[in-house]
Amino acid sequence: MDELSEYSSEILEFMPTQQLGKQCKMVGACVSTDFEASSQDKSVETTLRLHTSTQTELSTSLQTHVDEQRLALWLRKIYPAVEAQLLKGITPLNNSCETVDHAFTSSNEKLNVQIYQKITVGGTENSQGIATWLSVHTNNAPMLVVSTRSPHDSWCDHLQQTLKLLVPNRMQTANLVVYTEFKNLPLKACLGCLSTNTFNKSIFAGSTMDGDIHIWECRSNNRVGDNKSSITLASTYEI
Repeated sequence: MDELSEYSSEILEFMPTQQLGKQCKMVGACVSTDFEASSQDKSVETTLRLHTSTQTELSTSLQTHVDEQRLALWLRKIYPAVEAQLLKGITPLNNSCETVDHAFTSSNEKLNVQIYQKITVGGTENSQGIATWLSVHTNNAPMLVVSTRSPHDSWCDHLQQTLKLLVPNRMQTANLVVYTEFKNLPLKACLGCLSTNTFNKSIFAGSTMDGDIHIWECRSNNRVGDNKSSITLASTYEI
């Protein structure tokens, strides 16, 4: 065990920052050298009031006066030019593109629409027609489903309605397709609408004016090496 021995170290002295015997002047906390606060009345300040909508416009109570006679004369003057521009139709996007040239016709040209084939369904009391295309193809042309109806106020009492399936037949002598009736389906009421399935257009549905919903499916079985085809149309569901 070590023995403890007495040892006196060197005395270190820290000199004061102020001289001994000198008195410092005490300053009261209430005394300040800041300038005196301004006593200007806030009610007479000259700050401009800005408009809240733009933050830059001065608010004025003056209202602008509109001369209605001059405005009417100006509108009457530009009206013929505006009407002429509207009658010209849509301006083509790019005249250099062939697709745009085919899509947009000039204002001098008129579309010549002719009746390709008139289909007689029958029924003198029916004045409206309803039809839809099917994706089932025969002879590179889609099939057609048609029916007729008459305007209804509330209830339908037409019990002898038909839904006709028309099949296209391509003529050998001329480059045209003629639709002929292939099959009839009886209906107990007029059809209000016909709709084709988006994912399978061989399935289509129709709703009658009495509230019934029918779903049909059309199938075409083309024989390999033969021009003949077998087509079936049947009602799959009836709600």
